[in-house]
Amino acid sequence: MEKKEIKLLLIAVLFFCTACAQKKDLDYASYEISNKILLDGIQECISLNKDSKNLSNAVILVAVNSNSDTTRYLIHYAYSSFTFELFPPTLISRIGKELVYFSYCSTSDAVLKKEILDKIIKEQFPKEYEFSKRKEANEFSLDDTIDNDYSVLLTLKNGKLQQKNIFKDAYDICGGVK
Repeated sequence: MEKKEIKLLLIAVLFFCTACAQKKDLDYASYEISNKILLDGIQECISLNKDSKNLSNAVILVAVNSNSDTTRYLIHYAYSSFTFELFPPTLISRIGKELVYFSYCSTSDAVLKKEILDKIIKEQFPKEYEFSKRKEANEFSLDDTIDNDYSVLLTLKNGKLQQKNIFKDAYDICGGVK
C-alpha cells in the first residue's frame, strides 16, 4: 500500500470511530420483559398513544406497586424528567425502538446511578437538561398544552390478570386517580 492509501484508510477509520462515538441512541436496556401480560399492556399503551402529538420527548415509564400476591403496573408516558424524581427508574428494558423504564413504588433503595440518570435526562429531555444547567431546576415548568395521554393499569394476582383499566387522566399508582 502506498502512503496515500494508508492515509485515506486511517481517515476513513477515524470518521467511522467518530460516528460510533457520537451515536445518540442510548442503550442502557439490560432487562428483558418475560411477563406476557405486562408486555401486551406496554404494547397496548404504545398503540393507544400512537397518534399523540406529545411523544417527541416522552418515554414509557412503568410504575410497579407490589404487595404480597398482588402486583399493579401503571404503564404511561413520562413527559418530563420531573417524573423520574417521583418515580426513580430502577430497571430499563426495550420493546422495539422504545426504551421502557421501570420504577418501584414500594422502595427507593435501588435506583439507577445518578450519572446514568443524568445521561438519560440529557438524551430524552434535552431542553430540561440544558435549562437545569443554566438556572434552578425548580423554575422549569412544563408546557400547559400537554394533553393527558392514555395510561394502562394492570392488576395481577398470583401472576394472573385480575383487572385492566385504561385511563385518559393522570393516575398515581401509589394513591389512585388524581
